[in-house]
Amino acid sequence: MRNTAIKRAQMLLLGFVLLSSASYAASVGQWYGTTGTEIWSTSSNYSSIYAAATVAGHSFDPTAEFISQQSLAGNTHFIISNPGAAAQASEIGALGNWVRGGGNLLVFANPDGTTPYGSVYNALFINSILSGLGSSMSVNYQTLGLGSTQVHGTLGGADSSVLGIQGGGLAANNIYPVMGGMSVAIGGALLPYMVQYQNLDAGRIYVIGGNIAANSVISEGSNRQFLLNLLGTGSGFGGGGGGSSDPFADAPEPGTIALTAVGLLGALAVQRRRKKA
Repeated sequence: MRNTAIKRAQMLLLGFVLLSSASYAASVGQWYGTTGTEIWSTSSNYSSIYAAATVAGHSFDPTAEFISQQSLAGNTHFIISNPGAAAQASEIGALGNWVRGGGNLLVFANPDGTTPYGSVYNALFINSILSGLGSSMSVNYQTLGLGSTQVHGTLGGADSSVLGIQGGGLAANNIYPVMGGMSVAIGGALLPYMVQYQNLDAGRIYVIGGNIAANSVISEGSNRQFLLNLLGTGSGFGGGGGGSSDPFADAPEPGTIALTAVGLLGALAVQRRRKKA
């Protein structure tokens, strides 16, 4: 009996240790319209962030050529990056239901992106999606050209996307200013216009007005950690269950884990002493 009790206590202790070290893993969907040049899981220009995200435990669904309830099902996050075509009304409707049900939508507008019609259409296609979703955010397609890569700061505020990187900046080559919503920045030239976010019922939309995920800029500033934080934001599945802006909302408090571990260790010590006696 004593051996059984000890083994049970050891298993409980191991479970709490594993739980305390576990991180939130996102299931990420992607859509690109007709170009397919900015898909994290297939484009060489996004190999760095894709590798970092997969090492962190995040998984990416196969690229879908259209957005539907089926293609969104099971995803906690969804990426739209420089669409090469306008989304259909049915696609926007499905996306809206998914976000409101707890999904996290990450929208990237890149002034340097390409479409069959020219880069300005990236912003126009994105604005049509945002408007269809009922968002107050929009992308101003009058580009703020920077030329070479520049880092702008300062990240701050309560949103979990800046967890651990408050005071840092994000790097970009050129920027489409994002209007409306709330900023992840507390100051610094241009950064308050680069990333904005908005809650939509149980979900959230982030709009990024620069190609901060590309290999050419990912190592600058706080880009890599910021993008990983975005994937760690929210614990609800799109289409049900609700979402959370805190990536650690469902995890036990560190103090609770520590106290429980101490208690289990104490129980093990008592059992061993009794056995020796």
